[in-house]
Amino acid sequence: MALRYVTALVGAAPALVCLAGAPARVEAKPYPVRIESQPSGATVYLDSKEGDPLGQTPYSGRLAAGSHTLIIELDGYVSQVQDITIHRHHRVQRIAVRLSKIDLASIEVTANRERRGSDATGARILVDGKELGKLPATIKVPAGPHQVEVVKDGYKTFETWIEAGEGEKLAVAADMVPLAGAGRVAAKGGGRAQPDPADDPEEPPTRVAAAETGGEGDRGDQPEGLVAEEKKPVELERQAPFFSIGAGFELGGRRYRADENSTQSLREYDAGAVPIVRLSVELNPLAFATSKWVSGWGFYGGYARATPLDSAARLQSGEEVDVPTTWTELDLGLRFRYRFRPGTHIGLEGGYGKHAFGFDFSDQTEELAAQVPDVDYEFWRLGVEGRYSFGMLAALGSAGTRMVNSIGELGDRFAKTDVIALGGTIGMAATLTRSIEAQLVGRYDRYSHEYTAMTQGELAATSSGLDQFFGVTLSAFFVY
Repeated sequence: MALRYVTALVGAAPALVCLAGAPARVEAKPYPVRIESQPSGATVYLDSKEGDPLGQTPYSGRLAAGSHTLIIELDGYVSQVQDITIHRHHRVQRIAVRLSKIDLASIEVTANRERRGSDATGARILVDGKELGKLPATIKVPAGPHQVEVVKDGYKTFETWIEAGEGEKLAVAADMVPLAGAGRVAAKGGGRAQPDPADDPEEPPTRVAAAETGGEGDRGDQPEGLVAEEKKPVELERQAPFFSIGAGFELGGRRYRADENSTQSLREYDAGAVPIVRLSVELNPLAFATSKWVSGWGFYGGYARATPLDSAARLQSGEEVDVPTTWTELDLGLRFRYRFRPGTHIGLEGGYGKHAFGFDFSDQTEELAAQVPDVDYEFWRLGVEGRYSFGMLAALGSAGTRMVNSIGELGDRFAKTDVIALGGTIGMAATLTRSIEAQLVGRYDRYSHEYTAMTQGELAATSSGLDQFFGVTLSAFFVY
């Protein structure tokens, strides 16, 4: 019996040696986690999407300690990918993710009504190479560029590229051209079939419209089977708004200071919270052009006027009086905008402007006329402006310089006045409906003066001045 035990031990020795020499395997200990998303129901992947998902949010389970990549996806929302670290402790580690909704654009794909003699109903619609429906159909797509194809046996494949903005509704009219020999039109009286005129678009058959002949038309040379048809104008899709009209209310102000002014020849002036009505119009006559470099050209104009305004002043006698005051602005010019996508552009603009601020002095306030001069700035302006849209909102901004030709009565008091003028705006826009937009815009205009006196009199004490205009405007625009 002892010999049998020895034999068994000798036989098991190799296995014991292998077991002793094998490295120990230590499994990574998992720790409790809870993954939540807003909204819930999103699919959760860990480290990659090659394997099965962990589950859906809210997800409760255990993950190994260390660094991981968390992938969360939900239809209609932007996918989230983030790095996480699972720590070695036993309390539940919570991970919360807020998903941003994708504001999809919609594309309405129909057959071109101008293409006669073809039946493209049921053609397959492909967007970026993926079949998404049958003609006609309305398809939801993410914002950005897309390739749209319409495919049907017996027809040439229709293809076009579109640029879709978030929430935008686009229309695509597919021009489905039958291939040669694919379509036939029955001849009159049961005779031999005639070729479909759409088979060879290079040589369209002659059609005689009754409207052109005053009757049914001369059909002596017209092949049998063809009927008179009236051509309809093709409506082109606008590349830019054709025109816009805006009206707004502004609270504006003015501040004038003359440096080193030891006399009362140029009295300081302040005005604030002045109600101003603003009107504007923009026309893009080339909005239907297919090229962005052509459709971006347009004309603009603006006019503003303060409501009845009085300026308070104190006479040398100490009496306080009110002086009727006017404030008007005019702006006309040409503008070019390069549109990257709907609602986003950068542009150049230039034109003529006038900025007037005057006083109506009476006999009672005649002494103020020598101290508070009118200004009437006339200038040529050149600047840049831009807009960046994100969803239903957009950021607006502009900046430019003004080459001042005249400054009115203020300039008449000096032998020479040099003016450096700058202006800018910044604001936000909100789309209310397809055709109506609201804007809140702040503006700032600055006129820096350098004076050369006519004589060595009291005006020589004033060498420079700064005239500033500012305001905040709330406007509504109708855009077509």
